[in-house]
Amino acid sequence: MKKFTLFTIVALLAVAMIVPQAMAASKATPYGRMWFDTASVTWDKNSGPGNAANANTIGLINGAYNPNFDEQDTIWTNVTYGMMGINFKADCFTAKFEINDGAGAANSVDIRHIYGSYNFGMGSILIGHTWDIGYLSCIPCLNADLGLVPWVHKGGVPATQAREAQIRLTFPTTFGVLNFAFQTPQTTAPDSNILGAPLDYETELPAFRAQWITKPLGPVMFILFFGYNSYEAVYNPVVATQEMRWDIDSTVYTGQAIANFGPFGIKFMLGRSYNAENYSTDVNPVYNWGAYIYQNPVTGGYSLHDSELNTWMVELAYRATKNITIKFVYGEDDEQLDFPGTSWEWQTDAWGLMFDITVCPGFQIIPQYQAVDLGVRNTNGIDAAIDAGDAHLIGIQWRFTF
Repeated sequence: MKKFTLFTIVALLAVAMIVPQAMAASKATPYGRMWFDTASVTWDKNSGPGNAANANTIGLINGAYNPNFDEQDTIWTNVTYGMMGINFKADCFTAKFEINDGAGAANSVDIRHIYGSYNFGMGSILIGHTWDIGYLSCIPCLNADLGLVPWVHKGGVPATQAREAQIRLTFPTTFGVLNFAFQTPQTTAPDSNILGAPLDYETELPAFRAQWITKPLGPVMFILFFGYNSYEAVYNPVVATQEMRWDIDSTVYTGQAIANFGPFGIKFMLGRSYNAENYSTDVNPVYNWGAYIYQNPVTGGYSLHDSELNTWMVELAYRATKNITIKFVYGEDDEQLDFPGTSWEWQTDAWGLMFDITVCPGFQIIPQYQAVDLGVRNTNGIDAAIDAGDAHLIGIQWRFTF
């Protein structure tokens, strides 16, 4: 608590000293947001944390789980989020600095955004820590902070990796906007039927992101995205004295179409990723399958196998009045992993309904209902005996922006 208080005091003093001078030299605009989530969440026996395999699959409300499950369990939860920052604009560059309360965690502060951007004529360069352009490529559907559908929502880009340290180049063209980003590479241990965690990870190149936002074609526009992450996992097997090195490559492809027809809107997203678990340090698909190192029990030889995740989602929106928008979202993802003698497949689906209500400028309430069917794992064409279960959420997010 002392550390948190000291950090807060120092940050506020720094802002108090810097902002007046900065505003005199150019323009600095402070801002803030406060979000409050209130929700009732119900898991059935299999979907909840009583099933250890599902303990991290739903990602609800800061892990406020009850391990004592019977047929179903319901919790009532209230979570708060606070953010404040400064947008700075000078003669030749712009900058942003934003902190929050540690995503609801007690006595913690996180830096959400800290970057500067310079326009060099034919484009601009951004250096710092901010949104992964892959996150921005996916559909901003239901509120992920209350969300039962984060893995569908992000299309393979995890919530915890939504903001990354990066160097980003942006080029406006006659065909739209091109973004290229070079980010900190991620390293995650591959899955294996015999090997433990690697002794070491080696990264030679930054993670790469590319995005094309087309100019509107009538009422329709498109967003295409490609992401790539690569590293080398180094092992020293128990049964051998020599090192083993495996190149772990992960890719993500997404395509999105956005159309508006008067008060009606539609968004459609398709996504495919390979080794999604290794694309980032925390990925939301149900069983988080990534690259798999398999040892043949007969020959003793090793082989590397890639997992595949396919995602699609549609959002329908209707602007009922100036202050009320109704949205319906449905999405599915399908995970697959094949290695000698075994084929795994897992499919989940989720849907939700939300009402985005602006009470007055700066104050929104967002009632919503969400449901997810976690499905069942299929092994070699045979479903598991126990279904992973269902989960449901009904709640409201209260937003204050100033």
